[in-house]
Parts: sequence; C-alpha cells; structure tokens
Amino acid sequence: MDSTAISWREHIRQNMRLAGPLMIGQLATIGIWTSDTIAMGWIDSSSLAAGALASRFYQPFFFLALGISLAVGQLVAQGIGAGDERQVRRAFRQGMVIAVALGLVTAPLLLFGEQVLVLLGQDPELAAIGQPLQLWSSFGLPFMFLSVVLRQFLISHQRPMPQVIALIIALAANVALNEAFVSGIGPFPAMGLAGIALATTIVYALLCAGLIAYIAMIQPFRDSRPFQRLWVMDWAVTARLLRIGVPIGLTIVAEAGMFIAVTFLIGLFGTGALAAAAIAMLVLRGVNDTRIPAIVAITSFWISGVAFGALAGFSLGFGPTGVWGGLLLGLSVASLILTMRMMRAMRRIRDGGRILLA
Repeated sequence: MDSTAISWREHIRQNMRLAGPLMIGQLATIGIWTSDTIAMGWIDSSSLAAGALASRFYQPFFFLALGISLAVGQLVAQGIGAGDERQVRRAFRQGMVIAVALGLVTAPLLLFGEQVLVLLGQDPELAAIGQPLQLWSSFGLPFMFLSVVLRQFLISHQRPMPQVIALIIALAANVALNEAFVSGIGPFPAMGLAGIALATTIVYALLCAGLIAYIAMIQPFRDSRPFQRLWVMDWAVTARLLRIGVPIGLTIVAEAGMFIAVTFLIGLFGTGALAAAAIAMLVLRGVNDTRIPAIVAITSFWISGVAFGALAGFSLGFGPTGVWGGLLLGLSVASLILTMRMMRAMRRIRDGGRILLA
C-alpha cells in the first residue's frame, strides 16, 4: 500500500467534515421549498394544489440548470488540486455566465405555464390560480441558478460553512417573508401565491448578493479576483462545462421528472388528490462518469416508474396508489443498477484504471 495513503478512519473523518455541512445546506435548500408548500397550505387546499402544479412546471428548468452548475464545482476542484488558478477562475466565471444566461432564457417560458398545464389535462381553474406564482418565480430563476454556482465555488475550496450559514439565514427570511406577503402584514398587501413566489425571489437575490460579497472580500478568494472580466467569454471552458453538466442535469431531471410526472398524473384525479400529493412530496425529498448514469436514470424513472405508474393508476384501476407504486419501482430499479455500476467503476480504479476524463 502507498505510504501516503490515509487510514479509513481519517478518510471517513475528512469526508464527514465536508459532508456534514453539505447535508445541512441541502436540508436548508429543501426547507425553502418546503416552507413555500406550507405557506400554500395556509391559504386553502385549492391554492396548495395550484401551487404544486405551478412549481412542478418550472422545476425541470431548475434541475437542468442545477446539473450544469454542479459541473462548475468539478472543474474548480480539479483546478485547485492541480494548482491551476487560471482554470479555477475561468470555470467559475463561465459558470456564472451560463447560470444567468439559463435563467434569462427559461424565465419567459414560465409565462406560458398556464396554457401548457391545461394542454396536459390539468384543471384550468387550478392552472389559472397558479399562474401568478409562475410569473413572480420567473424573476427569481437567474438568482436561483447563480446561487448554485456560487455555492459550488465555496464547496470546491472546502469552505462549505459560509454557504450553509447563508442558506439557514435565507430559510428564516423565506419563512418570514411568506408570512408577510401571503397574509399581508404592515405595509404589505395580501398577495396569496404570488407573495410566496415574490418572497422566494427576494431571498435568492439576497443570497446571491451575500455570497458574492463574501467571495469578493474574504481570502483566499479575493486575491484570485474571481469577478474580473466577467464579460469575456471562454468558449472552450463553456463547452467543457456543458459537456459534463448537461448529462448531470438530465440525470437530475429524469429523477425529479418522475415526481413531476406523478404530480401531473395525480392532478388528473382532482384537486383533493393533488393537494394530498403535494403534502406527501414534504415528506420525500467526482469521477465525471455522467453519460451512462443519465441513460440509466431516464430509462429507470420513466419506463419503469412513470409508465408502470400510469398503467397501474389508470388501466389497472389502482388510482393515485398505483402511480405511487410506479414511483417506488423506478427508484428501486435505478438504485440497483447505479449501485452495480458504482461498484464496477470502483473496481476498475482499484485495478489501476483511470478516472474518466471530462
């Protein structure tokens, strides 16, 4: 064994030191979405159902951008490990440009959410109730996408705590603003679902501002001048980020898309079933090898999951329970196949094989 190898205990300790804050940060991120769902329930069951539909419509755009943004963390970490400060700066800069561009491109699509949902067979009244949420959410998409890149930059430097603290503050602010905008407190009018989306948009804008200020002012980030010449495009790095990130994004969309499709299928059973599903969803929530896992995820989630769920729910007469059964099957199949692939990849690396290059 190599003399520089660390013990299993030290390996686990270092991983937990990094993973612990990441888990807390992820819980805080989910908490923001969860608090929005809870706020929808404060209004009434129709608003909860309509909000669930509206949220599910724009989530694929978020998850695709999330996957692309995660590629920034990989390239930044590789640059740090190689001592290549130029790659670190270029990957971060292009990641921010891609994130904002994706937000600006996808935001107008939310304006047609009501019409698309009706075409998918959803209740026109619920689609209309949820449209203000999509309208105000469209303003927040660039900030949502950018915040992921900023967080990945900090995490790649093994500085996860600042983004964790920022997310916890953002969660608290989101809860407070939901209360103010939904019900109308002080100078704020009662805005209903629109107020929930406005609150989340403001929170993500403030989150981005805080993380940008931290990166710009605190060492070791300040000396590298990460925000220098933001307007200069580096197409080679952009292509590399997209080559790594798009399969990751498709994988996330495939998994999350199953939950989204389940929501749409259950929506066909009526407002009550859809509101109940929205609550059940509160409850459920690198080696650069991204292409094959993307294919596995897409086929497992959509063929094994959504197709079987639709068959059981409609053709076999099991209703919403059958749709949830398909979801369980899709997750199980994907988990089994991806675990087997991970074990094979680890065996290849132990036998002297290389980590796949981006």
